[in-house]
This record gives sequence, structure tokens and C-alpha cells, in this order.
Amino acid sequence: MKANYTLVKMQSKEKADCSVLAAQFALNLSYERAYGLLELAGRKPRQGVYGPTFEKLGLQQRPDLSCMTVGRAMESMQSGRFVVFVSGHFFAVVDGRMFNNQFTKFESRVRMVYEVPLDSEDFQARYPHLAELVRIDKLPDMRGINCR
Repeated sequence: MKANYTLVKMQSKEKADCSVLAAQFALNLSYERAYGLLELAGRKPRQGVYGPTFEKLGLQQRPDLSCMTVGRAMESMQSGRFVVFVSGHFFAVVDGRMFNNQFTKFESRVRMVYEVPLDSEDFQARYPHLAELVRIDKLPDMRGINCR
């Protein structure tokens, strides 16, 4: 099955802030809050981060999606919230939509994927605003409902 790609272009606020933008969209935060969390996790201004920084934020590695092409991995990210790392760059995927401040080729190799564990009680305690988010795969089937 071919994934449905929607690219949502993001605007950078400083040099090398793709990790901040990825955290902003994956965790449903303001830019400033995402910036502050990554700073607490070790990010320096105008510098990139390494993947383990996202583990410090409570995201879980998904090694099963690494080494695939971006296009192939996107097929497995049609529901849920993810931070994706390709060579030297992070972007977010939320329910199959790519949030990215630059074009990433779908043939690029994924180095690592970090998933937001919405079902984890520890994670919900850390980010209470995410408890209100419902994973799209947990929504009821609405195909038979006539919306007029």
C-alpha cells in the first residue's frame, strides 16, 4: 500500500533548529516550549542534536523503521506521532503528514525513528496536554455515517 504523503512546510526560527521543529509538531508544543525542552536535554543554541536527545524527552526508538527509505517508513507511520532522523536532519510525522522545514527525498535512508508513546502513563504524566490527543487508529470507523 502506498502511503498518502502530505508535506507541511515549517519555518525555521534559527540555524540548525530542525530538531526543535520536529519536537514542536511531534509533541504538539509551541516552538518556545520545544526549544526549552531540548535545551534542558542538552541542545545548544544554533546547533543540532543527536538522536538520544529525543529519548531524554521520553520518546521510544523504533529500530524496525531504520534503514528503510523515507517513503517506505512513511507507510508504517500513517497513525501516531514520530520524529524521524535522516542524515543530519530531523523532521516530524504526525498521522502520515510530514512536518519538515526542508524537502527530504523519499528515497533517503532513515537513520532512526522515535515514536511518541501516547499510551504510556509515564509519558502522559510528563506531557499532560497529550492525554487529550487520540491516536487516529483508535477513532471509531466513520465510513458508514452520513454527514449531511
